[in-house]
Amino acid sequence: MIVMLSLLAGVAGQPAVARQVPPPVIMSPVMPMSYTTPLPPLPEGPEPAVRATANLPALFSTDDYPAAARRHGQQGTVAFAVAIDRTGRVTACSITQASGSMSLDWATCSIIQRRARFTPARDAGGRAVEDRAKGRIRWVLPPKPPLPFTDHKMAIVFTIDAADAVAKCRVEGPGEAMGNDGLCAAMMIKARSIAAEAARVIAITNRELVLEQGVLVGGPERTRDVAGGAGETRGTLFALVLEINQAGTVSYCAGANATKDGPRVAAACRDSINGRFVPLNPAAGDQSTRHAVRYWATYTRPID
Repeated sequence: MIVMLSLLAGVAGQPAVARQVPPPVIMSPVMPMSYTTPLPPLPEGPEPAVRATANLPALFSTDDYPAAARRHGQQGTVAFAVAIDRTGRVTACSITQASGSMSLDWATCSIIQRRARFTPARDAGGRAVEDRAKGRIRWVLPPKPPLPFTDHKMAIVFTIDAADAVAKCRVEGPGEAMGNDGLCAAMMIKARSIAAEAARVIAITNRELVLEQGVLVGGPERTRDVAGGAGETRGTLFALVLEINQAGTVSYCAGANATKDGPRVAAACRDSINGRFVPLNPAAGDQSTRHAVRYWATYTRPID
């Protein structure tokens, strides 16, 4: 589950007031609005006697974490300012401190503008007036769930049509629980790039492009078990040799013999070390150190 913490309304120290969240407004995915322009100033006159309030944390849910930020492991704090009209609607939002992730910055203002409804500010005479508010949100990804210490794999499979174009997509393995749509959409650009490159050297018409990753229990010799099946054309094989300690933490990581790309090995090892496997189970006769091969393979195969 994705966790978001420390969202503060920051509205003149006033207590938050829960408001019902209205249906979201559909925004154009082609030209997202900018959230870096400063807010327009308040009309001339004294500051509101009663400031606008809203329960902004209630606007966000774990489902709101941007897919792009999730894929790249991005997290951070976003500071924002909003303009509020006399009805309590947010008319403008500006990022005052970026998180380092455009996806997180954009999502923060997008969600607030679409969902927030403030209790309007009031002047000394009790009339509703415009107001401004500031706040912060901290987007935090949880630790990755432990991997099972068993042989397992997950594959995203794209169908290549008669025009050598990427067509249908499905997920095979544990990733099915995340749904085809999200994983397929996340990998579509990469799949198209791989297909275009492969089409220059091999025939891929009416075949399947497979992006596969998995874990094989055992030492470096297990890389042999990633070999392709009948009719498969393996384009890329990238494998790591891991040692896992009693706590399930990766204590050693190195590229398998067939792996030559030093920077890629370093990046993949960092990712593996940040992850973990299920802890040791002495009752089941587990040894103090376990070995595994983590691999990524890209290949084409005939359509069944």
